Amino acid sequence: GGAALASSETGAPADAFTEITVMSGETLWSIAEDVAPGSDPRDVVAEITRLNALEGGSVAAGQRIAIPAAYASAR
Repeated sequence: GGAALASSETGAPADAFTEITVMSGETLWSIAEDVAPGSDPRDVVAEITRLNALEGGSVAAGQRIAIPAAYASAR
């Protein structure tokens, strides 16, 4: 996995989330299942969508998105 990144403005710990690059063919749903196999993908998708303020809940290949650190360890 990549280095954990966090905005200093949020006051969140540096490991609050990590960034990943969306691969070709991946969706928020597949990423959610990938990073949090033990969690309900709907909850993970909702959290990623909120964290990234994603319009319409879709991602594109090459896009960098933040994943909550609680899930990112599996990636």
